[in-house]
Amino acid sequence: MEKSSAVAKKALRKGELFRIGSKPVIPLLLESDKGSFCGNCLRNLEIRECKVVSNQSIAYYACPGECGEMFCSLQCQLGAIYGVVAEHSKPWGWHSFICSGIPAEKSAIVEFSKYCSRSSETFMLAAKLLAHLFSGALACQEDAVKFISHFHKHFTTRHSWPDLAARASLESSFHYCEFTHQRRILHEQLVEAWGLLESHFLNIFACHDIQFDVFLKFNMYADFVASVETMTYALDIVRRPTGSDVSECANGFSQSYGNRLSHDTTHSPMLASTKHLDEDTIIELSGLILGFDFIGLSHSCAPNVQLDLESLSLTQLSCIALRNIERGESLTIANIPLHQSLETRQLTLIQRFGLVCMCSRCCWEQGNILHCQKTFTNADMMSLATQAYEEGRFKDCLDILNCIITNQPGDSDALHLYGVTMLSLGNWKVAHKIWRCAHVLKKDHYWLEKQAIKDSAYESFDCGSKTADDTDFLTIKAGEVYMTSRTVVSALTCKDWVAAAERVAKAKGGWETDRHKVVPTTDLPVHEIPEILEDWNGLFVTTIGPCLRQWYALAPGNNIHVHDAFVVKYDAMHGQCHLPIHTDQGQFSLTLALNGTEDYIGGGTVFPDFSCTVNPDCGKFIAFKSSTPHGGSPITFGLRYIIVAFLYTT
Repeated sequence: MEKSSAVAKKALRKGELFRIGSKPVIPLLLESDKGSFCGNCLRNLEIRECKVVSNQSIAYYACPGECGEMFCSLQCQLGAIYGVVAEHSKPWGWHSFICSGIPAEKSAIVEFSKYCSRSSETFMLAAKLLAHLFSGALACQEDAVKFISHFHKHFTTRHSWPDLAARASLESSFHYCEFTHQRRILHEQLVEAWGLLESHFLNIFACHDIQFDVFLKFNMYADFVASVETMTYALDIVRRPTGSDVSECANGFSQSYGNRLSHDTTHSPMLASTKHLDEDTIIELSGLILGFDFIGLSHSCAPNVQLDLESLSLTQLSCIALRNIERGESLTIANIPLHQSLETRQLTLIQRFGLVCMCSRCCWEQGNILHCQKTFTNADMMSLATQAYEEGRFKDCLDILNCIITNQPGDSDALHLYGVTMLSLGNWKVAHKIWRCAHVLKKDHYWLEKQAIKDSAYESFDCGSKTADDTDFLTIKAGEVYMTSRTVVSALTCKDWVAAAERVAKAKGGWETDRHKVVPTTDLPVHEIPEILEDWNGLFVTTIGPCLRQWYALAPGNNIHVHDAFVVKYDAMHGQCHLPIHTDQGQFSLTLALNGTEDYIGGGTVFPDFSCTVNPDCGKFIAFKSSTPHGGSPITFGLRYIIVAFLYTT
């Protein structure tokens, strides 16, 4: 891992958004996206709201030069063509410097564009970067020289583009003579591209009386080409259809943080990561970004930050902390996809950046356990284990945790994560046992304390008990989904439970909305509502447990336990009205209706695999395997209350 020049200016909590600086971000649209996305802000033109101009409905604005560039708004069009000083009569925007339309249809820029399409698109992206430089310098007026010098300084790289491209184009092992031959060819391409571009810029400067000839240097352009290759980040901003499959995460661990930006190394330059999206997914932003504030972020395969968009605006580009970060700690980011193997990651880093990563993850995966124990702190190893968990590499996570626990047997954070990982692997009994033991060692651990309180609150059901299985039921899908055909809780009791939940919510200052990280619900835990808990435990032992034993043929010796139970509120007007398709954290899931369908319109649990929606009447419940994809069908009027429970057997 390279030493990062960017450090945290204050202590940061995991998930916290922060700004490194306030300098502008430079968007670069790929030629393949030209006409589909805005050339100035990278927004998708097809999903922009249409505007009415001269009685005609339009969704975009075209470049007047008819070069094929499209813009999402008049503001973007004027900004790209006229720049910051839009009222000036001369076009000083970045696009005006590289527009290939009329009257420049036979100019050098057309030949340059054709050459880029035959050789490398990186040349064109670097030309756009150079155009942004000249546009910004003209806006500075008397400070143009200083602006250009400062701009160039930020984009000076250690490795030349021919070196980077030659390494990337060759296989994992090659002779030095092959490398030098390829590098020479690429250098000749770069020189030829610059010759065409320089000729074009000289024509532009002459036409507009711009005295920038002295700044037309091959070395600066070469640095920009290398910067595009190594310093850009690909946008991965999408609007996924309602109902995308997501899985529930355990308390304290989240698998996603909003709008991510990511690298993709399948092509040079890096393309947006859109290859494996759902058919109905809409790409909202597409292209590359290059920012002054992010140049100081060094690579690590165990990064502590990632780039994030707070909204669909490149002016609000921030970082998000992937773990707790101390003040003064170096900030690192992943410059390559992290799902790849160690060998692939190391090869990609050498080919693209000319560096070898020695972060905690790479050292661990190389088998340098002693080096990890001596070099990295316990916090570093915990971060590595957390990363492995959040990426679904559960075996790696357990191996790292075993190492931590061997050195520090009483590490409560490691034990908690060990239990969470076992839970994700379906080892419910082991997970809860680990949590109980860990809580004995450290009773003030936040998550262990919450889990201990929850575990002690709920009764379990012994499948070997003599309790009769006499509840009538309907089979929705044999072995999968069942529903009681008569009420198991009276309407009056359900009404009392709803009232009790609302009283507790009012006392707490509102319903909770962040207990479940990936598929959040508006809810309250049953064990925090005393008026419900006792009745719930009685219902679980006398009715729910026996029903599950019968429906899923659970043999004596199995005990059914509650992992979590909570009252959910759907509000058509002022709150959450549905849930996307997802799976739950349990072996069996249960939904108990607390009010009737006369109180709302819509609703029910939708099972896409079985093409059905089940909406039980007040006091009835449905049960299904937690691994079955399901969702909450939207309500369009009224309020709907249910109790949801995640259950497991031992």
